[in-house]
Amino acid sequence: MTRAGLTIHFARVTILSVDDSRLCAVLPTRSMRIVALMLLCSTAAAAQDRNILYINPAPLVTASRLQAMAGAAVGIAEGSESLPFNYAAVAQRHPRRKAGFDWDLNFSVLFSPFQTLRDIDNEGNEPVITAPVEYQVGGLIQFARFGIGTYVRGQQRSYCNVQPCIRSEAVQGSVIFGFNVWRDQIVFGVGLHLAIANFDVAATRFEYRGLNLGASMLVRPAYLPFRIGVHGVSETRGAPAFDPATLPDLGGRTAFAGVVSPARIFIGASARFGEGAWRYNRLSASALKELPNDYNYANVPHDLDPDDPRPPGRFLATFELDVIFPVKNATTFTPFLTGTLPRAVGEQVSLVPRLGFEAEAIDHRLRVRSGGYLEPPFLAGSSLRPHFTWGFELFLLNLGAAWSISASMDVAKSYLSMSFGIGWWT
Repeated sequence: MTRAGLTIHFARVTILSVDDSRLCAVLPTRSMRIVALMLLCSTAAAAQDRNILYINPAPLVTASRLQAMAGAAVGIAEGSESLPFNYAAVAQRHPRRKAGFDWDLNFSVLFSPFQTLRDIDNEGNEPVITAPVEYQVGGLIQFARFGIGTYVRGQQRSYCNVQPCIRSEAVQGSVIFGFNVWRDQIVFGVGLHLAIANFDVAATRFEYRGLNLGASMLVRPAYLPFRIGVHGVSETRGAPAFDPATLPDLGGRTAFAGVVSPARIFIGASARFGEGAWRYNRLSASALKELPNDYNYANVPHDLDPDDPRPPGRFLATFELDVIFPVKNATTFTPFLTGTLPRAVGEQVSLVPRLGFEAEAIDHRLRVRSGGYLEPPFLAGSSLRPHFTWGFELFLLNLGAAWSISASMDVAKSYLSMSFGIGWWT
């Protein structure tokens, strides 16, 4: 089944440290305060080591369907929109696929309209971001039981509450290869991920580059109504691609020594409920052609029409647990903007549980979705932040394809992300 879609989001983001040793110069130096001086300077020196920018992996910037379901996609792995969550999606054949060849595309453009609801890092404040834009594009090609795919995410931000303005950009993407075995019941995917981050201050550009590796697996027992997925990626640490000796004076601030996205493991499952739920993992017409001649068709359910329009179970539930591994010497973007003492971030193992639901409210016309996840207190001194997500997809018309519109929302304390999309009903 070939699908493509366009999604327009209203969402969130960030993307550089501050030399805090200068604080010691303004402290009193009288002997009666020498202990306080030593403690404060020691704290400032320790904070000065926190000069790596931390990219918060919990909040969602993704396709409308997956945002509405709280990002619990590792156990679904359907289409190119799922590639960032489970590389095995590149080789999972859609039940309606007939030929030995298939392809899929997705494209998303994102904006952030609400300045007071952009607390991306759960810090208790919102950075002043001007003209934020983010995008995601991806695609896959399948041939026989193999698949190759790629996705790219990019973002642009400007921070003008400091002078001169700081303009930041980030581009990350993966090249993915996958294949399935045992009559499509186990699907594997591996990928190489490249990340580039840069920011411009006046006429000077600071650029960081990093690589990581990822691997995924999806188990989809034939004619049973559930799937199990696992996805893991190594830590992405962007190293500076510039000579620190050439740094200009940034008003007492120093550029970040690096950018880091923590290593993560995602474990999850999805299940269909209701009449026809067994069709969730039915074999495609393409896969049936590859069955050996001696395969016992008596054990295969008779209802194998790949064009069967009925939903494979009216209800879908999906759960995921993200295990976020710790990093050292990282902080958020705020200290660079405000000159405040950097706070430690991401120094402990963190868990992000995600739960999502989807229901075919009106057959072939309306799907409703909801979910939620818990954002851990990555930053020292912050607290657990619950997120609630919801959305819908509405069928429009058949005009060369089955067109639909969708919308979703992610709401938390001091945070709001919305998306609107147009795509193909599948």
